[in-house]
Amino acid sequence: MTAEADAKTARFLWEICGHGKITDYLKASISGNQVSHAYVFAGGRGLGKGTTAAKFIKTMFCQGQGEYRPCNECPACRQVESRIHPDIYYVNRLIDEKSGKLKREISVDQIRDLKAKLMQSTLLRSWKIAVIDEAEALNDNSANSLLKVLEEPTAKTVMILITSNIARLPKTIISRSLVLNFLPVKRGEIKEYLLSRELSEEKADRISRLALGRPDVAMALAENPEALSEMQKHFDDFIAILRSDMAARSAMLESLIDWEKDESLNIKKLIALLDDWQAALRDLVLALNGNETNLASLKSARETNNLKQLTWDRLINADLLIVKAKKMFDFNISSKNILENVLINL
Repeated sequence: MTAEADAKTARFLWEICGHGKITDYLKASISGNQVSHAYVFAGGRGLGKGTTAAKFIKTMFCQGQGEYRPCNECPACRQVESRIHPDIYYVNRLIDEKSGKLKREISVDQIRDLKAKLMQSTLLRSWKIAVIDEAEALNDNSANSLLKVLEEPTAKTVMILITSNIARLPKTIISRSLVLNFLPVKRGEIKEYLLSRELSEEKADRISRLALGRPDVAMALAENPEALSEMQKHFDDFIAILRSDMAARSAMLESLIDWEKDESLNIKKLIALLDDWQAALRDLVLALNGNETNLASLKSARETNNLKQLTWDRLINADLLIVKAKKMFDFNISSKNILENVLINL
Protein backbone atom coordinates (compact mmCIF):
# COMPACT_ATOMS: atom_id res chain seq x y z
CA MET A 1 0.00 0.00 0.00
CA THR A 2 1.34 3.48 -0.84
CA ALA A 3 2.03 6.20 1.71
CA GLU A 4 -0.80 8.26 0.16
CA ALA A 5 -3.26 5.39 0.57
CA ASP A 6 -2.15 4.77 4.15
CA ALA A 7 -2.64 8.46 4.95
CA LYS A 8 -6.32 8.27 4.04
CA THR A 9 -7.05 5.88 6.90
CA ALA A 10 -4.32 6.86 9.36
CA ARG A 11 -4.85 8.72 12.61
CA PHE A 12 -2.75 11.83 12.93
CA LEU A 13 -0.33 12.24 15.80
CA TRP A 14 0.87 15.83 15.59
CA GLU A 15 0.89 17.04 19.21
CA ILE A 16 0.72 20.70 18.26
CA CYS A 17 -0.45 23.33 20.72
CA GLY A 18 -3.33 25.32 19.24
CA HIS A 19 -3.97 26.18 15.58
CA GLY A 20 -6.69 23.53 15.34
CA LYS A 21 -8.30 24.90 12.18
CA ILE A 22 -4.97 25.05 10.35
CA THR A 23 -3.86 21.58 11.41
CA ASP A 24 -7.27 20.08 10.61
CA TYR A 25 -7.10 21.63 7.16
CA LEU A 26 -3.59 20.29 6.50
CA LYS A 27 -4.52 16.82 7.72
CA ALA A 28 -7.58 16.80 5.46
CA SER A 29 -5.48 17.87 2.49
CA ILE A 30 -3.16 14.91 3.07
CA SER A 31 -6.03 12.45 3.57
CA GLY A 32 -7.80 13.72 0.47
CA ASN A 33 -4.61 13.91 -1.59
CA GLN A 34 -5.28 17.60 -2.20
CA VAL A 35 -2.03 19.13 -1.03
CA SER A 36 -1.38 22.59 -2.49
CA HIS A 37 1.78 23.28 -4.48
CA ALA A 38 2.64 26.35 -2.38
CA TYR A 39 1.87 27.55 1.15
CA VAL A 40 2.69 30.69 3.11
CA PHE A 41 2.79 30.07 6.86
CA ALA A 42 2.41 33.60 8.20
CA GLY A 43 2.37 34.96 11.71
CA GLY A 44 4.48 36.37 14.50
CA ARG A 45 7.58 34.76 15.93
CA GLY A 46 7.09 31.80 18.24
CA LEU A 47 3.56 30.89 17.18
CA GLY A 48 4.48 27.43 15.91
CA LYS A 49 4.73 27.90 12.15
CA GLY A 50 7.93 25.87 11.85
CA THR A 51 6.62 23.20 14.23
CA THR A 52 3.46 22.79 12.16
CA ALA A 53 5.42 22.66 8.91
CA ALA A 54 7.67 19.94 10.34
CA LYS A 55 4.69 17.74 11.33
CA PHE A 56 3.03 18.32 7.97
CA ILE A 57 6.17 17.33 6.08
CA LYS A 58 6.92 14.30 8.25
CA THR A 59 3.38 13.00 7.76
CA MET A 60 3.67 13.29 4.00
CA PHE A 61 6.85 11.20 3.95
CA CYS A 62 5.99 8.72 6.71
CA GLN A 63 6.30 5.07 5.64
CA GLY A 64 5.05 3.53 8.87
CA GLN A 65 2.61 0.62 8.78
CA GLY A 66 0.95 1.38 12.08
CA GLU A 67 -2.15 3.33 13.02
CA TYR A 68 -0.63 6.78 13.47
CA ARG A 69 1.00 9.34 11.18
CA PRO A 70 3.74 10.30 11.54
CA CYS A 71 4.99 7.13 13.18
CA ASN A 72 8.30 8.82 14.16
CA GLU A 73 10.05 5.48 13.78
CA CYS A 74 10.39 4.64 10.07
CA PRO A 75 13.54 5.61 8.12
CA ALA A 76 11.71 8.48 6.40
CA CYS A 77 10.51 9.95 9.70
CA ARG A 78 14.00 9.74 11.14
CA GLN A 79 15.47 11.42 8.06
CA VAL A 80 12.93 14.24 8.22
CA GLU A 81 13.59 14.69 11.94
CA SER A 82 17.34 14.92 11.28
CA ARG A 83 16.80 17.24 8.29
CA ILE A 84 18.69 14.88 5.98
CA HIS A 85 15.86 13.60 3.79
CA PRO A 86 17.12 13.78 0.19
CA ASP A 87 13.84 15.14 -1.20
CA ILE A 88 13.45 18.03 1.25
CA TYR A 89 15.31 21.25 0.53
CA TYR A 90 15.80 23.99 3.12
CA VAL A 91 16.49 27.57 2.14
CA ASN A 92 17.47 30.20 4.69
CA ARG A 93 19.88 33.07 5.15
CA LEU A 94 23.48 31.93 4.83
CA ILE A 95 26.67 32.83 6.64
CA ASP A 96 28.93 35.22 4.71
CA GLU A 97 32.22 33.36 4.23
CA LYS A 98 34.28 36.56 4.34
CA SER A 99 32.75 38.22 7.37
CA GLY A 100 31.48 35.13 9.16
CA LYS A 101 28.19 36.93 9.74
CA LEU A 102 24.66 35.96 8.80
CA LYS A 103 23.57 37.55 5.54
CA ARG A 104 20.56 39.84 5.63
CA GLU A 105 18.99 38.43 2.46
CA ILE A 106 18.23 35.18 0.65
CA SER A 107 20.09 35.46 -2.64
CA VAL A 108 18.92 34.77 -6.17
CA ASP A 109 21.62 32.09 -6.48
CA GLN A 110 20.01 30.18 -3.62
CA ILE A 111 16.65 30.19 -5.40
CA ARG A 112 18.23 29.21 -8.72
CA ASP A 113 19.92 26.31 -6.99
CA LEU A 114 16.60 25.32 -5.43
CA LYS A 115 14.88 25.46 -8.82
CA ALA A 116 17.51 23.13 -10.31
CA LYS A 117 17.01 20.63 -7.50
CA LEU A 118 13.22 20.69 -7.83
CA MET A 119 13.54 19.93 -11.54
CA GLN A 120 15.35 16.67 -10.77
CA SER A 121 13.59 13.36 -10.20
CA THR A 122 12.92 12.44 -6.59
CA LEU A 123 15.50 10.11 -5.11
CA LEU A 124 12.93 8.08 -3.18
CA ARG A 125 9.97 8.39 -5.60
CA SER A 126 8.09 10.57 -3.18
CA TRP A 127 7.26 14.22 -2.74
CA LYS A 128 9.72 17.03 -3.23
CA ILE A 129 9.36 19.75 -0.62
CA ALA A 130 11.12 23.10 -0.31
CA VAL A 131 11.00 25.07 2.93
CA ILE A 132 12.01 28.72 2.81
CA ASP A 133 12.48 30.09 6.32
CA GLU A 134 12.37 33.84 6.95
CA ALA A 135 10.89 34.25 3.49
CA GLU A 136 10.65 37.99 4.13
CA ALA A 137 14.43 38.03 3.56
CA LEU A 138 13.96 37.39 -0.16
CA ASN A 139 15.26 40.34 -2.16
CA ASP A 140 13.75 41.54 -5.45
CA ASN A 141 15.87 39.23 -7.60
CA SER A 142 15.40 36.12 -5.49
CA ALA A 143 11.65 36.80 -5.19
CA ASN A 144 11.33 37.12 -8.97
CA SER A 145 13.25 33.89 -9.44
CA LEU A 146 10.99 32.14 -6.93
CA LEU A 147 7.92 33.48 -8.73
CA LYS A 148 8.96 31.58 -11.87
CA VAL A 149 9.12 28.37 -9.82
CA LEU A 150 5.63 29.00 -8.46
CA GLU A 151 4.24 29.77 -11.90
CA GLU A 152 5.49 26.45 -13.31
CA PRO A 153 5.28 23.95 -10.43
CA THR A 154 6.59 20.46 -11.05
CA ALA A 155 4.56 17.38 -10.15
CA LYS A 156 4.36 16.36 -6.48
CA THR A 157 6.31 19.44 -5.42
CA VAL A 158 5.33 21.52 -2.40
CA MET A 159 6.77 24.91 -1.46
CA ILE A 160 6.39 26.18 2.13
CA LEU A 161 7.31 29.81 2.83
CA ILE A 162 7.55 30.65 6.52
CA THR A 163 7.40 34.33 7.39
CA SER A 164 6.89 36.56 10.41
CA ASN A 165 6.34 39.57 8.15
CA ILE A 166 4.04 38.74 5.25
CA ALA A 167 3.86 42.42 4.30
CA ARG A 168 7.40 42.11 2.92
CA LEU A 169 6.46 39.31 0.52
CA PRO A 170 5.56 40.37 -3.03
CA LYS A 171 1.84 40.19 -3.78
CA THR A 172 2.61 38.08 -6.84
CA ILE A 173 4.06 35.34 -4.62
CA ILE A 174 1.20 35.57 -2.12
CA SER A 175 -1.39 35.31 -4.90
CA ARG A 176 0.13 32.02 -6.09
CA SER A 177 0.23 30.47 -2.64
CA LEU A 178 -2.25 29.29 -0.04
CA VAL A 179 -1.83 31.61 2.95
CA LEU A 180 -2.32 30.14 6.43
CA ASN A 181 -2.36 32.83 9.11
CA PHE A 182 -1.13 31.71 12.53
CA LEU A 183 -2.67 33.65 15.42
CA PRO A 184 -1.82 33.70 19.13
CA VAL A 185 -3.09 30.66 21.04
CA LYS A 186 -5.34 31.04 24.07
CA ARG A 187 -3.52 31.00 27.40
CA GLY A 188 -5.71 28.16 28.66
CA GLU A 189 -4.73 25.95 25.73
CA ILE A 190 -1.05 26.61 26.29
CA LYS A 191 -1.40 25.88 30.01
CA GLU A 192 -3.19 22.59 29.33
CA TYR A 193 -0.50 21.62 26.84
CA LEU A 194 2.23 22.36 29.37
CA LEU A 195 0.40 20.36 32.04
CA SER A 196 0.27 17.43 29.61
CA ARG A 197 4.07 17.68 29.46
CA GLU A 198 4.15 17.11 33.22
CA LEU A 199 4.89 20.66 34.32
CA SER A 200 3.63 21.72 37.72
CA GLU A 201 0.44 23.76 37.95
CA GLU A 202 2.38 26.81 39.18
CA LYS A 203 5.04 26.65 36.45
CA ALA A 204 2.50 25.93 33.69
CA ASP A 205 0.44 28.94 34.77
CA ARG A 206 3.46 31.25 34.92
CA ILE A 207 4.84 30.18 31.56
CA SER A 208 1.46 30.28 29.83
CA ARG A 209 1.18 33.91 30.94
CA LEU A 210 4.68 34.89 29.82
CA ALA A 211 4.30 33.13 26.45
CA LEU A 212 1.54 35.56 25.40
CA GLY A 213 -0.08 33.14 22.99
CA ARG A 214 3.18 31.78 21.50
CA PRO A 215 3.46 28.00 21.94
CA ASP A 216 7.08 27.79 20.76
CA VAL A 217 8.03 30.44 23.29
CA ALA A 218 6.18 28.49 25.98
CA MET A 219 8.10 25.32 25.17
CA ALA A 220 11.41 27.17 25.11
CA LEU A 221 10.67 28.64 28.54
CA ALA A 222 9.60 25.24 29.87
CA GLU A 223 12.72 23.48 28.61
CA ASN A 224 15.26 26.19 29.38
CA PRO A 225 15.29 27.80 32.83
CA GLU A 226 17.81 30.38 31.59
CA ALA A 227 15.34 31.58 28.96
CA LEU A 228 12.70 31.99 31.65
CA SER A 229 15.10 34.01 33.79
CA GLU A 230 16.12 36.15 30.81
CA MET A 231 12.52 37.02 29.97
CA GLN A 232 11.82 38.03 33.55
CA LYS A 233 15.01 40.13 33.49
CA HIS A 234 13.73 41.90 30.37
CA PHE A 235 10.52 42.74 32.25
CA ASP A 236 12.47 44.00 35.27
CA ASP A 237 14.83 46.03 33.08
CA PHE A 238 11.89 47.75 31.39
CA ILE A 239 10.44 48.76 34.75
CA ALA A 240 13.86 50.04 35.86
CA ILE A 241 14.18 52.09 32.66
CA LEU A 242 10.81 53.74 33.23
CA ARG A 243 11.96 54.71 36.73
CA SER A 244 15.29 56.15 35.52
CA ASP A 245 16.23 59.55 34.16
CA MET A 246 17.75 59.94 30.69
CA ALA A 247 21.36 59.75 31.87
CA ALA A 248 20.72 56.50 33.72
CA ARG A 249 18.84 55.02 30.76
CA SER A 250 21.69 55.82 28.39
CA ALA A 251 24.15 54.20 30.78
CA MET A 252 22.15 50.96 30.60
CA LEU A 253 22.65 50.59 26.84
CA GLU A 254 25.65 48.25 27.04
CA SER A 255 24.19 45.99 29.71
CA LEU A 256 20.72 45.36 28.30
CA ILE A 257 22.02 42.98 25.62
CA ASP A 258 25.06 40.72 25.48
CA TRP A 259 26.33 42.38 22.31
CA GLU A 260 28.05 40.28 19.63
CA LYS A 261 30.37 41.14 16.75
CA ASP A 262 27.83 39.56 14.40
CA GLU A 263 25.15 42.22 13.83
CA SER A 264 22.61 39.60 12.72
CA LEU A 265 22.83 38.02 16.18
CA ASN A 266 22.41 41.43 17.81
CA ILE A 267 19.28 41.99 15.74
CA LYS A 268 17.76 38.71 16.94
CA LYS A 269 18.55 39.57 20.54
CA LEU A 270 17.14 43.06 20.23
CA ILE A 271 13.95 41.80 18.59
CA ALA A 272 13.48 39.38 21.51
CA LEU A 273 14.12 42.22 23.97
CA LEU A 274 11.62 44.52 22.28
CA ASP A 275 9.03 41.72 22.16
CA ASP A 276 9.41 41.27 25.92
CA TRP A 277 9.23 45.01 26.51
CA GLN A 278 5.95 45.14 24.63
CA ALA A 279 4.71 42.34 26.84
CA ALA A 280 5.80 44.30 29.93
CA LEU A 281 4.08 47.39 28.53
CA ARG A 282 0.91 45.39 28.00
CA ASP A 283 1.09 44.32 31.65
CA LEU A 284 1.41 47.90 32.82
CA VAL A 285 -1.71 48.89 30.88
CA LEU A 286 -3.67 45.96 32.32
CA ALA A 287 -2.44 46.66 35.84
CA LEU A 288 -3.39 50.33 35.63
CA ASN A 289 -6.87 49.18 34.60
CA GLY A 290 -7.03 46.81 37.55
CA ASN A 291 -7.10 43.77 35.26
CA GLU A 292 -4.63 41.46 37.00
CA THR A 293 -6.18 38.25 35.68
CA ASN A 294 -4.48 38.46 32.30
CA LEU A 295 -1.05 39.74 33.37
CA ALA A 296 1.98 38.01 31.89
CA SER A 297 4.07 38.74 34.99
CA LEU A 298 2.26 39.01 38.29
CA LYS A 299 5.00 41.37 39.49
CA SER A 300 3.59 44.05 37.18
CA ALA A 301 0.65 44.81 39.44
CA ARG A 302 2.97 45.61 42.33
CA GLU A 303 5.35 47.62 40.14
CA THR A 304 2.66 49.98 38.85
CA ASN A 305 2.02 51.17 42.38
CA ASN A 306 5.63 52.36 42.56
CA LEU A 307 5.62 54.17 39.22
CA LYS A 308 4.07 57.49 40.09
CA GLN A 309 5.37 59.05 36.87
CA LEU A 310 3.48 56.51 34.77
CA THR A 311 0.85 58.15 32.56
CA TRP A 312 -1.28 56.96 29.65
CA ASP A 313 0.57 59.31 27.32
CA ARG A 314 3.89 57.81 28.33
CA LEU A 315 2.63 54.25 27.80
CA ILE A 316 1.27 55.12 24.36
CA ASN A 317 4.53 56.84 23.46
CA ALA A 318 6.52 53.81 24.63
CA ASP A 319 4.46 51.45 22.49
CA LEU A 320 4.84 53.68 19.42
CA LEU A 321 8.60 53.84 20.00
CA ILE A 322 8.93 50.05 20.11
CA VAL A 323 6.77 49.57 17.01
CA LYS A 324 8.86 52.17 15.17
CA ALA A 325 12.08 50.55 16.38
CA LYS A 326 11.07 47.20 14.88
CA LYS A 327 10.48 48.83 11.51
CA MET A 328 13.94 50.40 11.59
CA PHE A 329 15.54 46.97 11.05
CA ASP A 330 14.46 47.22 7.41
CA PHE A 331 16.74 50.22 6.84
CA ASN A 332 20.09 48.73 7.87
CA ILE A 333 20.31 50.89 10.99
CA SER A 334 22.59 49.34 13.60
CA SER A 335 20.84 47.50 16.42
CA LYS A 336 22.71 49.53 19.05
CA ASN A 337 21.55 52.82 17.49
CA ILE A 338 17.98 51.53 17.39
CA LEU A 339 18.04 50.63 21.07
CA GLU A 340 19.72 53.91 22.01
CA ASN A 341 16.94 55.84 20.26
CA VAL A 342 14.32 53.94 22.27
CA LEU A 343 16.11 54.58 25.57
CA ILE A 344 16.49 58.31 24.92
CA ASN A 345 12.82 58.78 24.06
CA LEU A 346 11.09 56.53 26.58
